[in-house]
Amino acid sequence: MDNETTPKSMLDIEYVPRYQKELGEALLFAKGKRSMAEFAKICGMNPITCSRIVKGDIRKPLSQAEIRTIAEQSDEPTEDIFEYLMRANGMVPKDDNTPRRQESEKRSLESRRRRENMQSIIMRRLFEGGKTISPVFNTPLAETDPILRKSRFNFSRNVNFALSIPGSDPEYWNFRINVFTGGEFANDPEKYKEEVGYEVRNLFGWCSDLFLRDIWEPEAFENTRFSFVFVNKDLFNGFSQMLEGIKFNNSFSLILLDLDTQAVAEERLLPRHDGKEETSMF
Repeated sequence: MDNETTPKSMLDIEYVPRYQKELGEALLFAKGKRSMAEFAKICGMNPITCSRIVKGDIRKPLSQAEIRTIAEQSDEPTEDIFEYLMRANGMVPKDDNTPRRQESEKRSLESRRRRENMQSIIMRRLFEGGKTISPVFNTPLAETDPILRKSRFNFSRNVNFALSIPGSDPEYWNFRINVFTGGEFANDPEKYKEEVGYEVRNLFGWCSDLFLRDIWEPEAFENTRFSFVFVNKDLFNGFSQMLEGIKFNNSFSLILLDLDTQAVAEERLLPRHDGKEETSMF
């Protein structure tokens, strides 16, 4: 996040001695399902330092630049995550007030719960369709999922969760979840439109490693599908429009979920260079 997106109040801060207790949890939240070693590498940090942070074994808070880098590489690189990490690091605005802090922490908790709910919707729908599925993260299956193997070009993987679906084509399915709903901007159409545009651009920028890997390391996607998951229809359509005219070497799709009905509303398969026709697994 650059200074243009940094809350002005975060530029005038004071230290509060909470980093030894709270920063470890915030760091784990930011890294998501990735290994600590992988997350440390993309943040330019020493894995040992990150492990010490998680254990609360640090003598001073991180710098604001380090916190900004962690926020940018987090699962959901938003202003809220940056502020959450800053507070956990003991850096709070001098005009801090409890209600504002509580609201920020509430939004972070809601994002985590929404992500877990979105994952549950997908897994439940596959079960209902008669699919046999197995989670891949933190299991021996992780070594069999091509996307989860280490990249030859050190591209980041940034997968929120992955599944093995024996007997399906493809067998492995990797997901990147976007929890943006836009509900907080319901009464401000212009702000809502601006935020949707920001989310589309931010996601496309994040995808650069992924799309380059599809070009330079296509074997990393062998027998896999990579899907971007949304709950906001405008963001779903906006990102789809951003990808118009692009063809891929491997299987990619966009998934829209309906949180009200707890259902999969649509899976949109993206075009391939080889012209292979694919079908939705739902």
